[in-house]
Parts: sequence; C-alpha cells; structure tokens
Amino acid sequence: IIAQGWLALQLTGSPFWVGVAAGARGVGILCSGALGGTIADRVDRRKLLISVQLVGMTIAFTMSFLAATGLVRIWHLLIMAWVQGASLGFIMPARNSLVYDLVGRENLLSGMAANYWGMNLMRVIGPSAGGIILAKAGVSGCYLFMGASYGVGILALTLVPRRDGVKTHQGSLWQDLREGLRF
Repeated sequence: IIAQGWLALQLTGSPFWVGVAAGARGVGILCSGALGGTIADRVDRRKLLISVQLVGMTIAFTMSFLAATGLVRIWHLLIMAWVQGASLGFIMPARNSLVYDLVGRENLLSGMAANYWGMNLMRVIGPSAGGIILAKAGVSGCYLFMGASYGVGILALTLVPRRDGVKTHQGSLWQDLREGLRF
C-alpha cells in the first residue's frame, strides 16, 4: 500500500491519483468478496490461498519489473491495485475458513484470535517496513520484497496439513451467492 501510493504520486504528481489507486483496490475487494466467500466454501482453502498468493506474487514481481525499467504507467498501477483488491476478496474468507478447518469448533475463538493478532501485527509492522524498504531500495525494491513475501507465504501454506473430512458446500454456486448477498 505504501509503495502503491508513493508510485501513484511519482507517476502523476497528484494526490488525487493516490486516492484513485487506493479506491481501485477497495473496489476490487468489494467486487469479489461475496464470490470469494462462496468459492471458499466449496474448494480446498489451502489450494485456493496458494493460487491467490501466486496471483499476488506475479503482480508484485511485474510491478517491480515495470518500476525498475521505467515502463510503469498509472494504468498499470490501477489495474494491479484492482486485482490485488479482488484477490483479497478471496483471501479473507478462505483464511478464516482455513482457521476453522485447522482448529475445529472447540478452539475456533483462540484460532481466530491468533489469526487476527497476526494480521493486526502486520498492519503495524508492514507500513513501517514498507517505508524503510521504499527509502532504501525504491519502489521496485519494495515490490520485489512484496513478491518474495508472497513466496514465503506460499511455502508456509504448503506446510499446512491437509484435513480430510472437511465439508465443502455442494449447492449451486449462483444460488449460494444470491443467498449470501441477500443475507
């Protein structure tokens, strides 16, 4: 988020485009959240998270390359911000469901607390680290670090044990999506 805002400002010189880039990310989340939750109920959450993390890693490395070569344009940033946001619409419900799969109902409160503790810790550490990396390695280095971080996340997910017997929903995708939106 720090690199995205800084890059938008560098490319345009306008705070307006910083807001548009942040808005593109938010619209991506809004557009995919219900579908992401519906799909997370139907598939192996670990595989879904790995797939979406691969998308994030590809975006980060692409942005690093574009920034390093000077080829990046504001439209690249806006599209990548939207795709990053859309991927979050899949990551959040899949991660929450995976916590349930791993700890079960009896430990769900502790599992969710640990999950949110870790996410909030990263919300504190991430921007500070992003600012330091941005100052030392530039926008390209920041995106490169982000891509590598996705790689570490993918590796960690491959180590998560697969739980047999986890029930996934078997109804119609569109019916469940409508039901979720109605709820």
